Amino acid sequence: KLRARREKCIGCCLNAASEQRRLLFARLYDVGKLQAARSFGDAVDAFRTYLDPEGKALVLVSQGFYKRPKLDAEKEAVAKKHGDVFVQMEDLQDMKEAHGRYNHPGDLGMQLIADRFWSKMADRVKSFKR
Repeated sequence: KLRARREKCIGCCLNAASEQRRLLFARLYDVGKLQAARSFGDAVDAFRTYLDPEGKALVLVSQGFYKRPKLDAEKEAVAKKHGDVFVQMEDLQDMKEAHGRYNHPGDLGMQLIADRFWSKMADRVKSFKR
């Protein structure tokens, strides 16, 4: 089931890339050792390169809401390699009022995450031609 869900998710993202969408949101997270020879960072790098091989898109990569220093460091390294924007979330991770149930962001946390991303892309998005 995990493999089928992963392939469906990647398929959706690849379809979006093939249709040359201007914005694409993908939630990447560690789902275990899918391929033992590669690190999570290597997988994120390959996926990011596939979606934007020419490096023309505005790509935002963020820390997760949960504290996972190793994964966050790997994502940050990929962002730096490609000149992408890395969005820090450390302050939100530690903000108790941003948490909802079961360590997920609550309403305030979701709003703060959205505001954080918007602040990093607002100028670029506003300049898109319709």
